[in-house]
Amino acid sequence: MNYFFLFFLFFSLSLFAKDEEKINRLYEEASKSLAPYKPIYFAYGDPSTKIQLSFRTELSQSFPLNFAYTQVIFWELGKKSKPFLDATYNPEFFYRWKIQGNRWNTVDFGIWEHNSNGKGGETSRSYDQTYLRVVYTTTWKNWILLLAPKVRFIYNIDDTNSSIRDYVGAFEFDFRFLRTIDAFLEKTELILTVRPGGEFGTDFTKGGYQVAMNFKVDKVDLTPSFYIQYYHGYAESLINFEERVNIFRAGIMF
Repeated sequence: MNYFFLFFLFFSLSLFAKDEEKINRLYEEASKSLAPYKPIYFAYGDPSTKIQLSFRTELSQSFPLNFAYTQVIFWELGKKSKPFLDATYNPEFFYRWKIQGNRWNTVDFGIWEHNSNGKGGETSRSYDQTYLRVVYTTTWKNWILLLAPKVRFIYNIDDTNSSIRDYVGAFEFDFRFLRTIDAFLEKTELILTVRPGGEFGTDFTKGGYQVAMNFKVDKVDLTPSFYIQYYHGYAESLINFEERVNIFRAGIMF
């Protein structure tokens, strides 16, 4: 009887272990299915609050083809009815080549990227682009420096935004500075985005420029980071891409 009980116990535990292993594998696969892509944040501003949601996922384990989706929402919280001014829908497919043992971390080839505000008629705005982006990292004292230049070709331009190349040029530069030591401000990250205008990216008077910073304060038990952002220039939103914007926002980044 004791031998039977021990056999039954061992058999049950082995099944449970296999089930637990399957469950853990499913959780691991689920955690890999979606990953952050561009910063995710809520930033209050006047006249428009800005919300950005973004994720990416690998479509194959053997071939590094990625799908990514970003949505930027402009919300006029200061008005009585709190309307949404505009939203940019931004799906894309890109191939990511990871470089091992080199400061050049990755090379992304954007096969197809679509930008649209999802509207019709005179308020419709959309264009497509194909791009090449490289990511370079280095260290300097207590900082990690990341540079991500991007060159793009814009096409399939909607008639209602036929002059978009004047405001969204061929080049974009992301500079990121991440502090590596703990201090009063933990996880300090400064992000500078430079996007010159003009078809060949030579018109700095019509481009768009954004400075953002996210940080955590020591001994403040808050999971999201504090986030501040300043945007200057054109084409922040598609609906008003020809209007120059100067706006400061503050909120949280996830």
